[in-house]
Amino acid sequence: MLRWIKADLHVHTVLSACAELDMSPREIINTAKLLGINLLAVTDHHAIDNVVACQEAARGTGITVLFGMEVQTREEVHLLCLFPNEFLANSFAALVDQHLPRSMLSLHTGEVQAVVNASDQVVRFEQRKLLASLDLSVEDVCNAVARHQGLSIAAHVDRPQYSLLGNLGFIPPGLPVAALETISDAAELHRKHPSTVGYPLLCSSDAHSLPMLYKEKYTYFYVAEDVTLSEISMALKGEGGRRVCIKTEAKIKI
Repeated sequence: MLRWIKADLHVHTVLSACAELDMSPREIINTAKLLGINLLAVTDHHAIDNVVACQEAARGTGITVLFGMEVQTREEVHLLCLFPNEFLANSFAALVDQHLPRSMLSLHTGEVQAVVNASDQVVRFEQRKLLASLDLSVEDVCNAVARHQGLSIAAHVDRPQYSLLGNLGFIPPGLPVAALETISDAAELHRKHPSTVGYPLLCSSDAHSLPMLYKEKYTYFYVAEDVTLSEISMALKGEGGRRVCIKTEAKIKI
């Protein structure tokens, strides 16, 4: 049986130096439950270490948490990379690690990259600077994601920086991206950027703090009860009765 599920496929935890300290597994899951979100993708910068903790925190809540990562390419383009399981996510993370600069976080910035457990306890601090450009191109990353049975989504595609349109000016023909994450109306996006026509559109929070999870627009997928990355892929392609849409809601006041 198919059903509509409410999703947010771009969420950061305390492992991202740019995220607030309230972005811990339990707090993220509690907020998602309050908002009626059924599907989350944890997408820290170049790391997957907090995904399992979020999955454990979500146990029994009805919320599915996907393995994800936000990658910054050589061109400073951000891509959301989603994977069907921990093994393939770890394999991709190992590849990313080989192409990440060997720089460390500055002690003077106050930035924190914390690996935590499902009880929000700090396991360790990541000292290597995770938010940096890989020495891989957009095409390199998308092809590597495909080899790992994952999906590539162009993150905040219509922002002026760190996006395909902002940095390249267009969607390269044949680029294996499954969808475009947008902050614009579809008609406006297609009018300004004809290369975006034909791609499924998503709306995500790119949450770096709990209040950022509260939005007016959310992505909804019409998929099977057992939500998997395969179901999401089918919805993006419109296969087997699956589909995807962006819905505007009354924003919850906090």
